Amino acid sequence: MSLIDLTLAGVMALAILKSVQASLSHRQLRLTKNIVAFIVALLLHQHAAYLLGATSLPARMESFVDVVITLPAGPGTEVARGLMWLREADLPEAIAQAIREAWLRDISADVRVMTLAARRVVAKAVLNLACFVVLFMVVRWLLNLTSIHVVKALPPSIARGNRALGLLLGLAQSIVVCAILVAIVAPLVVTGLLPPLLVEHLRHSRLADVLLSILHYLNIYRL
Repeated sequence: MSLIDLTLAGVMALAILKSVQASLSHRQLRLTKNIVAFIVALLLHQHAAYLLGATSLPARMESFVDVVITLPAGPGTEVARGLMWLREADLPEAIAQAIREAWLRDISADVRVMTLAARRVVAKAVLNLACFVVLFMVVRWLLNLTSIHVVKALPPSIARGNRALGLLLGLAQSIVVCAILVAIVAPLVVTGLLPPLLVEHLRHSRLADVLLSILHYLNIYRL
């Protein structure tokens, strides 16, 4: 088990513990807010990412992202060896696929051109993810404003604790939190911004792989 697995497990355990200690009404309300905010953010994400792509922000983001490509030695074109490096980079599948398609459009490209293409993809993925996180937080904040009155209106009998339900709700909430954390860190493994030890632990994390598989079907990076 890698350090990332232990960290994610700790976040899940903390979320479950806090959920068990809270009243039933607060647990249900918190989970409902997170789920609704997550779904609404997903529904708005594609349109928001499209509008974001029409601004100057993607170009600005590229200047902050530096992809480090280390081509393996051996025969073949630089693109062919770059694809070998890409398979070992352990990027989220959506990002790796977008980089692969960009490289295959020009199989005679050199490392400089390949690096620029990869930077463009990673910058777009990070920006789109940041857009999703902002949408999620804004929607959740709006739901918080209305939920205060909902809790006050609940009868006292509903607020009694239920540990089994608390465990289930806490686990669901912790998966959402951990998935967002992994989605933020995963694209940065090829940028040189993360410590090598952290990158190594992330590449060997089984929990991170599971969460990234879920996020892949949700197309969280919008590539």
